Amino acid sequence: MALMAPYVEPLDLADIETGAAGLEAQYLFRTWRENEGLLIQDERLTKLASRLMTLRPTAEAGDVPPISFLGKETPFRKYFPEADSGGLQPTSLLPASYKKSIAHGYHAAINGEPWYDLQRTGSALGEDKPDLLIDRFILLFRTNAGFERLFCLTTERHSCERSTQSNRRYHQLSFRQKSSWHPAYQAKAVPSELHGMRPL
Repeated sequence: MALMAPYVEPLDLADIETGAAGLEAQYLFRTWRENEGLLIQDERLTKLASRLMTLRPTAEAGDVPPISFLGKETPFRKYFPEADSGGLQPTSLLPASYKKSIAHGYHAAINGEPWYDLQRTGSALGEDKPDLLIDRFILLFRTNAGFERLFCLTTERHSCERSTQSNRRYHQLSFRQKSSWHPAYQAKAVPSELHGMRPL
């Protein structure tokens, strides 16, 4: 059977608002919207930080921004453990064609537009990487001092056999997962790279 071609498909932000995309994304979006993009001291963001990447809000056309923090539970860290190597910009591990295919979402978020999409990676990450189905939610946060970062929440929905075909709509309907994360259950602490998380 032929390998499924990679794709990036924009999704409806209504899924974020209703919680259909997961409580983490819903909480992040609600926080961003209620505070008009301002990053606040909210202890519930600390637990979520392990699932987040933060990126500098700058990139050339067709490229992705540099990562400044990579949460330990992100798909990126799972499939690219070499990202922990000192002095290495994690985005340098991604094939140029893959970066080009996902760049638009980051550029939209840099311009202040919340972005949510579904990605099927196929062989785009390289022959030694699995074929993944992931969704990605990106928001631009800023501090009172004007410091800005993109917050990117990626969720692995399914790891596909490299030799099988797939249907986009089937994955959207079949692999939505309920999350055990809930804002009310999280430990009290200070959120994000901006308040003490170890940057890259």
